[in-house]
Amino acid sequence: MQHDFKRYMVYLIPSEHDTSLSNLWDEFYTFSEGKIKNLISKLKRDEVDLHIPKVEKLESKFELMSLLQDVFKYHTAFGCSSTMMTYINVDENGTEATALMGTTCVDGCLKIPYVAAKRPYVSFVFDMHSERILFITKDTGVLKN
Repeated sequence: MQHDFKRYMVYLIPSEHDTSLSNLWDEFYTFSEGKIKNLISKLKRDEVDLHIPKVEKLESKFELMSLLQDVFKYHTAFGCSSTMMTYINVDENGTEATALMGTTCVDGCLKIPYVAAKRPYVSFVFDMHSERILFITKDTGVLKN
């Protein structure tokens, strides 16, 4: 069944634990030829039982001027700097209300594949309308106190 969602959460989980996440992203972006929307549109969508580590107090800081270079490519905003900080908590309680569970049956019950992100991974939310990444995370598997 084809779904045309407005936004997709994409997980790039390497098959090897010691894979560089920068290289993983570069390979994904090269494979998509810079057209993530087209790649997502062509992917076969299957339901999986995805287990990811709990994310607490995830903080990110971005220099917006470099991210929004198309807006400022004619340098009309002199002396400007803009920073965006994000903060998010994700745990089993925070996602429980929105979790969906489905089973498809055809001549018996099909087993939904189980995927556990037990190694560093990259994930992002992609907006199909604006063709932009709205949020990106890189879980290096390193815990900090």
